[in-house]
Amino acid sequence: GHGYCSDGTQNCTNAQRLPLEIETAMSVGNKLKVLLDNNCSGVTTHLTRTSSAPGDFPSLSQREIMSNNWGADRFLSLHTNGGPASANGTETFWCNQGPSSNSACQTFSDRVQAAIVTAGSFTNRRSVEDDSYLNFHLGVLNNVNAVNCLSEIGFGSNTADAAKLQDNTFRDAFAQAYVDVFVNELGISCTGSTPPTLDCNNAVALTCGVTYNGSASTAPSAITTYGCNSWTETGPERVHTITPTSSGTLTASISNFTGDLDVYILGSCDPNDCLGTVTGAAATYTNAIAGQTYYIVVDADDGSGSSYDLVVNCPQPPPTLDCSNAIALDS
Repeated sequence: GHGYCSDGTQNCTNAQRLPLEIETAMSVGNKLKVLLDNNCSGVTTHLTRTSSAPGDFPSLSQREIMSNNWGADRFLSLHTNGGPASANGTETFWCNQGPSSNSACQTFSDRVQAAIVTAGSFTNRRSVEDDSYLNFHLGVLNNVNAVNCLSEIGFGSNTADAAKLQDNTFRDAFAQAYVDVFVNELGISCTGSTPPTLDCNNAVALTCGVTYNGSASTAPSAITTYGCNSWTETGPERVHTITPTSSGTLTASISNFTGDLDVYILGSCDPNDCLGTVTGAAATYTNAIAGQTYYIVVDADDGSGSSYDLVVNCPQPPPTLDCSNAIALDS
């Protein structure tokens, strides 16, 4: 979306935007094109602008004409949002004015919304038909033939969102998230990228019964599902380890956090190897084995990267009979 006018400003448009939006949209768009071109077969990718150079600023109608002339199957418009400093999160809009199926546009929008919420650990604001919320149709989508949506990645006017928008690691994550959407939307085959994995390289070693004070995090989310839950996680993963010295019941619980954090007990560094039961802020596994290392993961289903207190209670050794002072009896 957007661009700079011929004089390097935005004086030629009434829809003036922060440089952060122009640069983020271009960076993510270029990264997305590279991923699709290099890693995916059966897909051709076009950009309506190819740089942030002065004058590379097609009008809304020009972008629609480009898409229609290319015979595009999907049209994705990349933006960042703006508003009060407190406003934050991701929202996605689709338009019902083109010839494409409304249900297809809505599904595309919903998939983009879910993917970017997860990639950026953002607040999930909405995925809606544009006029139903904005009271007008977005000009860039209004006459597009392709299945379409406009992705407002995050708020450049919000400190936390802006930090993610200008972070190259997050921009990589946004681009990969869009690729994953196109794989589902178009049935294309992509190589060169691997499924998301849990990063256990810097796992914090815990001590049984001792509270660990976890710091807040704004890292992107890598894992969305675990083998023992039925909901989607969108927060940054904080990984810890514990090695009990006795067999029995292992419990993990978190407190003193904001948002909706959850805690998991894993048998290995694999989110599918989830053990026992999870009830949000607590997890229990009744068959822990002495000497085995377990992974304790704190995640969130609302994107929260809040600080937290974590305590893991380990199995206690069975009581033993003290025979050291046994009294010898005569027969």
